[in-house]
Amino acid sequence: MACDSKSELPLAFNITPANQADSENALSLVKGTPQFLKENNQIIPKYWAMDSGYDFNGIPECSVSYRIIYWGHYNGCNKFRCPHVLGKVNCPHVSAWCSDSNYGRVVKTRVKDNPRFVSIPHRGSENWQKAYNKRTSIERCFSRLKENLNLENVKVMGAKKVRTHVLLSCIALITSKITIEKINSPTLKLT
Repeated sequence: MACDSKSELPLAFNITPANQADSENALSLVKGTPQFLKENNQIIPKYWAMDSGYDFNGIPECSVSYRIIYWGHYNGCNKFRCPHVLGKVNCPHVSAWCSDSNYGRVVKTRVKDNPRFVSIPHRGSENWQKAYNKRTSIERCFSRLKENLNLENVKVMGAKKVRTHVLLSCIALITSKITIEKINSPTLKLT
């Protein structure tokens, strides 16, 4: 399910068999949701935050298998540098295996090359943490759907019936949010 972290409401969802990993369907949801939002004149998400099950970390390794150190973001790329040159590890090969330069080996990664492996902002950076902290609002959406609207205990059989059940639960959640907003806003009137 794709959810909006500000409104804490669902945007889109896929129904999959229990034996199919969520990660297999994540990219289709990430690719399809912006198109749906664009067609409906909505804001396209800048970042996507997912559970750790989707996480590939995105940190390249040097030829001796040390993790290369994140060195910033520039022009659509994450830049990484040799950990030995930066004094983070004591490589037995110094930096001779990786680079002839005193600057050390440099690796640049781009999201468009592999969106499951590379993230911008880079995982672990301050900007990444700020975006990832918004994920708790998504958990509240899942909690409401599971606990209050009974998605934890779906009793229907078949993908079509399950999809209908999830869709009705999402509609009920969105309707309740609209109602609460209207009650709490003195300028909006219930009709």
